[in-house]
Amino acid sequence: MRISARSLLNLGLLGLAAALAVLVYWEPGVEAPEDLPRLTALTSADVEHVVIRPQRGGEIRLDRDQGVWMMRAPVVAYANEFRIDALLGVTRAASHAQFETGALDLAKFNLDPPASMLRLNDVELAFGDSEPLDNRRYVRNGSTVHLINDEYFYFLQAGFTAFVSNRLLPPSGKPAQIRLPQASVSRSGEHWTLTPAQEQPSADAFNEFVDAWRAAQAVQVDRYAGEESRGAITVSFEDGAAPLEFLLLETDPELVLARADLGLRYHLTPEQAQRLLSVPAQASAATAE
Repeated sequence: MRISARSLLNLGLLGLAAALAVLVYWEPGVEAPEDLPRLTALTSADVEHVVIRPQRGGEIRLDRDQGVWMMRAPVVAYANEFRIDALLGVTRAASHAQFETGALDLAKFNLDPPASMLRLNDVELAFGDSEPLDNRRYVRNGSTVHLINDEYFYFLQAGFTAFVSNRLLPPSGKPAQIRLPQASVSRSGEHWTLTPAQEQPSADAFNEFVDAWRAAQAVQVDRYAGEESRGAITVSFEDGAAPLEFLLLETDPELVLARADLGLRYHLTPEQAQRLLSVPAQASAATAE
């Protein structure tokens, strides 16, 4: 199978976002102007709560819970740690110019009301227009308007799906059963069982299949609009957590799974489809150990 043009585009966009995040952090070839003031007194590590009010769309709320980022609104889901870390680079953004709000007509800079808002803990940052000369963004923090490099505004406009984790399963989730439309793999004690099967696969085959599910990450997450499914896949967990149900929407030219409870679709490559939808190969002898 060939990967679709849409998936190639999505992979390219993800790569571009990753490159931008690295550039934001390291700014290669440019020495940090240590004498410039910063937009905030926070560090990335200080931030436990994030609220995004984009130019369009609803509010996004993110919380750090015991070191793990979670989305709280508009859906409850594990969050995309990489994307959040890139956004939190705004805490150390250098301020190239500062203006007191009392000396400005904030409406002229699209700061009253602001184009977008970002709250980090109790610090509210209002994002306005960019200035044309150096393409820097006006950002108000309290009674001061700053001019900062214009990387972060576009993170705020990405939509909530950009901040949802690409992982199919929770980071610590250990499957006890994976039910595909055509078969089921279940664990009882130390043994795995494939049903239906005349002969059981090897322990290695079971482990490779389950590990593929535990490691699976989508190349894109977007909204599920209620498309018709071809069946369901259910994953149950050893710790008794609520099972997850994935609707099987497409298998060619890419694998598309949906979480109807979250209103999300996960796009995966044909190679991932082969690993996730093919039951463990049955051995000519032996049972699972």
